[in-house]
Amino acid sequence: MRVALDANILVYGVTRQNAAKRLRARDVIRKAAAVDSVLPLQTLAACYHVIRVKQLLSHGRAVRVLRLLRSLLPTTAVAFTLVERYGLQFWDAMVIATAGRSGCDLLISEDMQDGAVYAGVEIANPFPGRVLPRRIRDARNV
Repeated sequence: MRVALDANILVYGVTRQNAAKRLRARDVIRKAAAVDSVLPLQTLAACYHVIRVKQLLSHGRAVRVLRLLRSLLPTTAVAFTLVERYGLQFWDAMVIATAGRSGCDLLISEDMQDGAVYAGVEIANPFPGRVLPRRIRDARNV
């Protein structure tokens, strides 16, 4: 049997919202770390989102806590590496990581630096004044 944890368990385990639930969640996290467990990236993302939206921890503290959780339980959290290495916003890093894992080497987006390359994925801004890479620019319309 393989175990996965949901974001609410992580949030209770790393914040001071509810003392009884915090103790129970920490116990669950420790026990999960002792068996075949995984932290889905979506769980880490949702945990970070809740922590920040509710202002339960600062950005820096939230990143440190999630890094600690990742050291206890395995995950394929390439996005966190991109956040740490390049200072990207988490959601942008998650899109880049997902694109890269899907075999993409080009991400078309207005929200990131045009021409930047992160983990082998090039960013291209499609809006006026920008020149798209030839493979997209010259593609035939469907």
